[in-house]
Amino acid sequence: LLLGPYKYLFRDLMGRLTTVQRKEIQARISSFSYSGFDMKLSRNVAKYFKSFVGRDFKILAQLALFGLPPYLIPGETEVWFTLSKVHHC
Repeated sequence: LLLGPYKYLFRDLMGRLTTVQRKEIQARISSFSYSGFDMKLSRNVAKYFKSFVGRDFKILAQLALFGLPPYLIPGETEVWFTLSKVHHC
């Protein structure tokens, strides 16, 4: 699966959030337990999200359903869920 859908969904999400909401997402992602991961996302997600590369989107695909739902518009949760299921098949 190409990582483009993750890129555009996350950029769209971050583009419509306030500065406070971006900081909240950054805190959620920073506090996520990465014990089962080989790497982590940048500590400054709100600043560097436009510079993410494939490995960043792979991690984001796995943790999005835990950190992003309060900020998603109706229907986006299902899209992220479906993408995460497809990505792990």
